[in-house]
Amino acid sequence: MKVGIIFAIYNCEEFVDECLEPWLKLRDSHNLILTCTSGRFKPYKDIGIKNKNQKTISKLVTKELDFISTTAGENLIDEDSSRNICLDFLKPHECDIIWLVDGDEFYTEKQIIDILKYVETNPQEEAFSLYFKNYTTNYPYFVKPWSRPTLYRNRLYGGIDNFYFDSFFKFADGKHGIDDLNMHQIPKHTAFIEHHSWTSREATIDKIKYQKVRYATYYDKNSNTTINVPEDGRCMCINVGGEILLSKKFHLIRSVIMPSLHEYPGNKILDYVLFSYDRINNVLRIKTEIEIKDYNIIVRDLKTNKIYNQRSLTLGVGDPKNLYDHAIWFVPEVDIFSESFEGYKIEILKDDKLLHIENIHTKLGIFHNC
Repeated sequence: MKVGIIFAIYNCEEFVDECLEPWLKLRDSHNLILTCTSGRFKPYKDIGIKNKNQKTISKLVTKELDFISTTAGENLIDEDSSRNICLDFLKPHECDIIWLVDGDEFYTEKQIIDILKYVETNPQEEAFSLYFKNYTTNYPYFVKPWSRPTLYRNRLYGGIDNFYFDSFFKFADGKHGIDDLNMHQIPKHTAFIEHHSWTSREATIDKIKYQKVRYATYYDKNSNTTINVPEDGRCMCINVGGEILLSKKFHLIRSVIMPSLHEYPGNKILDYVLFSYDRINNVLRIKTEIEIKDYNIIVRDLKTNKIYNQRSLTLGVGDPKNLYDHAIWFVPEVDIFSESFEGYKIEILKDDKLLHIENIHTKLGIFHNC
């Protein structure tokens, strides 16, 4: 396959090496065409955010990518137009796959190879989502595995013609777009991508300001109207004196459950297991991508190590598109509102051998702004 990569890398010079090196090493052996957009978007200028990309672009030009587009000064373009410039470069190359990558996403060589193998062995699938380990507030804490459309077959309906909002696009036939594709989930055990999306750094502070503008409205298909979004409902995180925290007000406005922060405290990790936590009902859910039989699971208090649940664990594979399908759940007997309670430690064992440890922090990283 010929694969066109569109990187979006802005104001993250500290990430450039780790982001790009795996792709550069695999460029020739795996027929990758590497393009990059790197510049301040027009809305950044409009809300008074200065250009902070000089060090990033200086490092990028040393990497010898196939194509780099950058902007500076006052005559800027928006996010979608900048991505389309890279897409226009790729069009004459007739790529089989278009793959979107951000500068704060870290793939390993093995993950890239395994993803490409997965795509090649599933020719019936038209588009693919990946699971991301979204680091939030600070490394190494992440929200539950988050899935995003990332790879698209490009030899459909005349090829991808243009992006119009985030990763949404239209095909060249003028009739079809991303909504017409069958979106297939690549398993977490194939790739779980590190994503420094909401860590406490200057670029994240600027991103929060930007999202307050970018997501001010949305189009409702059912009513065929544009809906205004309250300012506190436009970004899941908030800047509190330079520290990035989860916004309680955002989650109330959006009527979504405030996420907990997960952590792998060591190297005992089952990469095919997914946990989620419902703090409203104090429910822990676990599902697996590979059938497991005669395992054991222990649910402990994160702070005191007290055991709340201990039982055998046999679990089949559910629908990969539904995090809650074919899952088992626990309701530990604990006062989750107690000041001393901080969360759970999950342990999975097989024949008394410890295979997986995952900490779930229920109070860490939350700003109670309502």
